[in-house]
Amino acid sequence: MSGGAVLTALALAVAPASESWGALPVELDSCVAERGVEREALAYQVSNELQGPAGEAARALGERGGALLVGCTADGVTVTLTGDAPMHAVVSTAGLQPSVATRTVALTIVELLAEPEPAPPAATPQVPTEPEPAPPPASAPSALPTPRPDRARWIVRGGAEALGFVAAPLGLFGGSVDVRHRPRRWGWLAAIAGGGGRDRTPLGRVVAWHASATAAVTLQRPVMRRVDPFGALGIRGGVASLRGHTDAADVVASRLRGGWLGPMLRGGVDIDAGARVRVGLQLELGWAVLGTRARVGGRAGAGASGPWVGGGLAVGTALGRR
Repeated sequence: MSGGAVLTALALAVAPASESWGALPVELDSCVAERGVEREALAYQVSNELQGPAGEAARALGERGGALLVGCTADGVTVTLTGDAPMHAVVSTAGLQPSVATRTVALTIVELLAEPEPAPPAATPQVPTEPEPAPPPASAPSALPTPRPDRARWIVRGGAEALGFVAAPLGLFGGSVDVRHRPRRWGWLAAIAGGGGRDRTPLGRVVAWHASATAAVTLQRPVMRRVDPFGALGIRGGVASLRGHTDAADVVASRLRGGWLGPMLRGGVDIDAGARVRVGLQLELGWAVLGTRARVGGRAGAGASGPWVGGGLAVGTALGRR
């Protein structure tokens, strides 16, 4: 050992428990001697190693306020480097010669100093979160036919009508005007109609005119967007005028006026043509329990009596709330 090394070892021998090896602060517990570690030799060996690359790490650690702590366990020595990223190691010295134990602890210290400090955890990049997708816009009304809401409205129509009494064969052709109120599923209908016709017989012909009125309860239930079927049950009655015409000199022609009345059943459909315009079709069945019937040659002839069948085509408008 050179004279300089002896002086260094003597200086370390009298150093307190807290000391510095170069630029590295050291706290060396006195118990290390009991674990077979020679304090002076440990300081000498570590100081020599700090002349190399490990010295820069020791200086950097000291500048950041770090230190080397050497303590004891039950059968060995603990080595701890404090600082921003503390590191720790345990060396078992049981059964080792003092020189071997000292060298092992010295190398452990140097390895901890030479080991690069773990890099601080990288900041997690803030990934911009995509905004939640906006809810899809409400779908537009489908172009497919869908049931139409049953809303309050009035439907006023006028058109052509054909009416035929079956048992007393007479066909009447004319026109009608009706009003249908449909506040909900149930509603009502009122109508007036008029027309005329003629019937030929072997003795001449019968010319007839009629005027009638209808009142009924209606039931409607839309099944398509523009198609509105309905049914009506009620009563229809009116007056009929029957006048006979003949060219025979021995035949007397006369005129008969009377009323007719009976229950009726009507079915129809209103089609929405747009711009509040309605086109309607209807079919009607009824029975005139009270009627007026002409007599031709002593027999019952044409008249407004018994079962009837009617039908018509109408055009109108829808009024009220849409």
